Amino acid sequence: MGNWSLAVAVAVVGAFGAIEVRAWGSFGLGDNGCPTADGWTNQTNYCEYDGRDIHSWKYSWKVYWGKGWGSKPSTYENAKDKCSAWGATLVRSEDALDAIIPWTSAPNPVYYWLHPYWIGLKNQNDVGWKWDSGEVLQNVPNQKWWETGKPNYDGRDCAYVHDPMQSEPMTSKNTVKKKKKNEVNEVNEVNEDKVADDFCDEEKVVMCVKSVKYQYFLTNDGKNCEEECKNKNQKCDQHPLEEAAKDLGTCEKIIKSLGVQSNEFLTEEMPMSRVEAAGCTWHPGSEGTGSVQLLTKGNDKPTCNDVIRPGTTRRRVCVCKN
Repeated sequence: MGNWSLAVAVAVVGAFGAIEVRAWGSFGLGDNGCPTADGWTNQTNYCEYDGRDIHSWKYSWKVYWGKGWGSKPSTYENAKDKCSAWGATLVRSEDALDAIIPWTSAPNPVYYWLHPYWIGLKNQNDVGWKWDSGEVLQNVPNQKWWETGKPNYDGRDCAYVHDPMQSEPMTSKNTVKKKKKNEVNEVNEVNEDKVADDFCDEEKVVMCVKSVKYQYFLTNDGKNCEEECKNKNQKCDQHPLEEAAKDLGTCEKIIKSLGVQSNEFLTEEMPMSRVEAAGCTWHPGSEGTGSVQLLTKGNDKPTCNDVIRPGTTRRRVCVCKN
């Protein structure tokens, strides 16, 4: 096949045989059947995406996908088996779904074959809708990402993400209504109304994921994250540092997840000089109080080399990777 790309218009065959023409940017597959874009690597039986841009504050997600122009669509149970063979799973948590949907709702090197894809959420008569991880989905009708009017409770017991180019989910039992060209961007920017339910013996794309948990910790003695990680024979991970400093709420979640003991958590954003623009920090107070503080300078993002003045009690959130 060779390393090649295709641009402007593409004719693709969906999971149910409907031919569609989509106009997007360039994309391509190498001789190994995997996308040639940055982040994709060739494995024995599948292609792997490193997932650095698919994340929440807790995790990033790697993506596993079949080789060639899309892996063969599978039933729900067969999709689960294929993911297991690749050492991965279907999307099976709200955190993962919130991160994955935006990534699959915009043009990317395998966009054409990523829809519609199963997620690990199934209606089970004894408990209702339940993630494959074992967690029961609460407040089902009000989840922000359900398609309007879903779920049906008519025997369609398996959940999937449909194609955002369509205003209605794609199944073999309904008529697909296409979005107009000038509506596509608006659909791609909204992280909701993407999930529908279908019969579990229908066939849809197999897209598997594996979570990589961020390991946060707090620095000591004013050291920067690069130094701290080097002492652990690791490297600083820049991406979750930026995520930790996204807002005070995220910063507080991370600080609390580290087991910091405090009777009172104060939160404040503190514009500082660049040497102190260390992002998410914890400043222990007196008598059991403490402050979650964002040290910022304009729109600058925290880096691995930002420091806190030696001799202060303030500690900075860091993340290392092997």
